[in-house]
This record gives sequence, C-alpha cells and structure tokens, in this order.
Amino acid sequence: MINILSICDSSTGVTIIYFLKIVATIITLIVPIILIVTCMLDSVKGVTTGELKIVSKWIKRSLAAIIIFLLPSIVFLLADMVSSSSEIQYCYKSASLERAKQLKETEKAQEEAKLAKWKQEQEQKRKEEEEKAARMKEEERQKKQKRKNQAPGYDTGWESNGNNTTNTKIVKIDVTDLGCPVTYAGIALKHLRVNEDVASELHSVLKQWCSGFVKSNSALTNGRIETAGAYVNKAGYHGRGLAIDLYNNWKYKSNNKKYTPYSGQGNNTWVRYQTFICEVCNGKEDCDKNINYRLYYDYFKKIGWCWGGNWSAGYFDPMHYEKTDGGCSTTSSSRIKCN
Repeated sequence: MINILSICDSSTGVTIIYFLKIVATIITLIVPIILIVTCMLDSVKGVTTGELKIVSKWIKRSLAAIIIFLLPSIVFLLADMVSSSSEIQYCYKSASLERAKQLKETEKAQEEAKLAKWKQEQEQKRKEEEEKAARMKEEERQKKQKRKNQAPGYDTGWESNGNNTTNTKIVKIDVTDLGCPVTYAGIALKHLRVNEDVASELHSVLKQWCSGFVKSNSALTNGRIETAGAYVNKAGYHGRGLAIDLYNNWKYKSNNKKYTPYSGQGNNTWVRYQTFICEVCNGKEDCDKNINYRLYYDYFKKIGWCWGGNWSAGYFDPMHYEKTDGGCSTTSSSRIKCN
C-alpha cells in the first residue's frame, strides 16, 4: 500500500484526517443545500420573468450539488480502480479523537520502551567499560606486585665510591609482622631486601615505628609505612643494602594547600621542605607533622643510622635513611629561615 496509509497509524495523522472529515462533511451537506436553495430561487424568478435560461442554470447547479454530495463515494470508487481501498476507507472512517488519543498513548509507551532500552544499553556499555578498566587495573596491579615480589639479582664489584661489594650479602626481611602494612606505590609488600648486617635492627626499628608513631598518628601516616625501596642495583648504600627510602610520596593538606616535603632530592626539595616547616610546623622541625624528622630522631638515630634530611640543600634527601661507615651529618632547627 502507498505510504499515505502510514499517517493512519499516528496520532497526529488521525487527528488531521478527523478534522478534514468534519470539513468534508460540512461541504457535502451545506454546499448542496445552498445550491438547491439557489435553484429554487432561480425557478421562482424564471416563472415570474419568463426567462428560459433560468432552467439551464437550475440544471447545472443541481448537478453540481449532486456531485459534491457524492464526492466521497466517487473518491473511494476511483481508489478501487487502482488498488484495494478498504484500508483507505477504514483509515478515513475510523478517524476520531478517541482513536487519536489511543494512538498517542501507544506512541508514548513505545517511546518510553525505546528510551528504557537505550538506557539499559548505555548502562550495560558503562558496566562493560568499568569491568574492562577494573580488569586492566587489576592486571597492572598484579604485574607491579609480581615485579615487587621478584627479588632482583644484585651486582658485585666496585661501587663508584670505592667500596667493594663482592662480599655483600642481601637477605629478605619479613614485613608482614610489623603491625602495619609496608607499601610501595600503593602495593603492600611481603618483604624488603637489605644487607644481612642490618636486617635485624632495621626490622626492629620499623616494628617500633608501627606500634608507636604510626598507631598514635594514623591520620598522618595513613596507618602504614610507605617506602620507595631499600636494596637496588646501583652503587652507594642502596646497592649495599644499607639504605632505605621512606614516605617519599607522603602528602599533607592544610588550608587548601598540599605539601610534599619528602619527594625528591636537592635544592627544590629543600625549598618545599622549608616552606612546609614554616607554614605547618611554625618554623620548628621538631613537630609531629614532620614525620620523617620524627622517624630519624626518635628511632633511626638510636641505632646509628643517618638521615638525608640533615644534608646540605644541594644534597638534601629527606626520604633517605642509611647505615654509614662513618659519622652522620647533623643540623638543627636554626637552619630554617621563615619570613
């Protein structure tokens, strides 16, 4: 059937047909009546005036009235000649405000169902994307964990500072029994690799730190020990398993400002550290919020370890702790210059 029938299935189309039907009904009723009345008036005029032309007008108007009255039937008859008009007739005859209302409700229900299906598809797509992201994140986490748990082989030979590492013995110390987790880049570690000579004392210090400062100041320490690593394949005390970096990523927020006093080494780190001491610790390094300072002076110093936070500005390394062969550099809070 031609596409015109599609309007019979829409509320808008049925409403238009309904009002066209009313107009057509008015035309087929009113116009013939007008023509008949006109013919009657012409007949009276013809009788009184004796004009024969009036009869001709009467006949023409009568035929016009009959044609207009029969116009709907003529249209449907012509439609029958080209195709089945039953659907067209049904469309025309069934057009009503009630049917338009029913179609409107049906269309609304279909739109709501379509919208619900679209939302469901979008939600499913979102869940799939989240699951994919979660899988990728978990895979990356497992890869990192695997890398952390795989103890790297250590070098032997001469370090750049002249220390011979041939006889250095690196061992694992268990860090799952400290009382708080030890994390690297957010991943909990099971062990640290350090020099055999300092394994016992380092384990003891970390355990004391957990049960002491960490437990009492969990909001500052996030309830854990954060490390940037202990033994690594490079020269220096890290390469000999005699150094460990702690809380390098530690952050402190105050008055909408974020402080990272232990991240990095050198002059820039010294400036950040000094700003932190002045703005957070009232110019004194000896405050609980300066946790790497507290960690050194209350724990590591007692076992003869040194702190990179005591080094000069150019070498300033506040995340670094080491067991040196000689003495440690020392400083006091007087080095902090606040405006």
